[in-house]
Amino acid sequence: MKNKTIRNRIIAIASLIVFILCLVFVGQKFYFRQVDHNAVRVQGFYLEEDNSLDVVFMGSSEMYNCFCSAEFYAKEGITSYPYAYETNPVSMWKFELKEILKHQKPKVLVIESNGTCYGDDQLYKYAAIRNLVDNIPLSQNKTDLINEFGTDSALSYYMPIVKYHEKWKSGQNPRNLLVPWLQGYNKLRGAFSHTYSEPLPEKTFVPDGKTKDLSPNAAKYFDEFLELCDESGIEHILFFRSPHRNYDQEKRTHYLRYNKTAEIVEERGYEYIDTDLFKEEMGIDMNTDFFDEDHLNASGQKKFTAWFGRYLVEKYNLTPTKLEGKQKEEWDISADYIDRYFRYYEIYIEEHKEDLKKDKELKEVSGIMKELDKLSS
Repeated sequence: MKNKTIRNRIIAIASLIVFILCLVFVGQKFYFRQVDHNAVRVQGFYLEEDNSLDVVFMGSSEMYNCFCSAEFYAKEGITSYPYAYETNPVSMWKFELKEILKHQKPKVLVIESNGTCYGDDQLYKYAAIRNLVDNIPLSQNKTDLINEFGTDSALSYYMPIVKYHEKWKSGQNPRNLLVPWLQGYNKLRGAFSHTYSEPLPEKTFVPDGKTKDLSPNAAKYFDEFLELCDESGIEHILFFRSPHRNYDQEKRTHYLRYNKTAEIVEERGYEYIDTDLFKEEMGIDMNTDFFDEDHLNASGQKKFTAWFGRYLVEKYNLTPTKLEGKQKEEWDISADYIDRYFRYYEIYIEEHKEDLKKDKELKEVSGIMKELDKLSS
């Protein structure tokens, strides 16, 4: 009897330990962490079936504000995904490409090149590093990233709950990460945009084609990334500059560094396109299709995706991705939801003409999904 009692206590204690560990795992995976559109987008990449994407995009906020993968599929039938997040500096690119290559063999890799233009303040920006390291799976690549750029305790990078244990006070919604995980894919495939527009200011500089050297550290990290591109085996790698509106001297410095990036890229044998030169061809309105000097809003995003998607198809002879069964069904659902996404944008701006700045964002979190569910397909 005594042995049975001891055995039951051991089982009870072991069960409690397992329960606590499961609670910690679930809590830090979906709740005790930074839950925002960056996390949803980066984690969504890992929900894509391995070797299922014909095109992979990399970049910062310009990338996911100007191009929409679900819309690309809806119009051209080609699967893609944006491995992108806010202030994505070139210092992080080698780690991102290693993550991509572990899971995908894209026909085309497209890189929005804003991250090469940063100075040290952004190359080592704490939030940018966290946007990446907090959302990639445990691997040697993650450890290398932490060892090179980590500034907090190592444990906080491997167990986000150490860093974010008080996030419950900010009212985070774990649904934003949990729902895509349960579904097995991100319905909007990383889509993000804004509902409002900002008029073009009177003072702006005129692009003139001149260049300015990248910062020394940016140039070093860019060279490391290009070496990895050389070894990647990806047949087509394209760098691009997204459409912008040029405001002030700081933006001019970025513009000049974009041009230097183009020189470096082409000298290394890669392709570069300044899509800013084709705004008129895209039908982009400088007053209504931007929400600030650097980013397109949802209206501009739809126009850019149509133009750039067709450009990629024609330049690289892309044909619709061969999909079957459940995978095709899921991408068709994404096409349906992105149609709702853009219609919701049109409805929203019509109904909120006077107070758009009260709710600026359309994004892939629970609130917008609930609204999209209300719209018929």
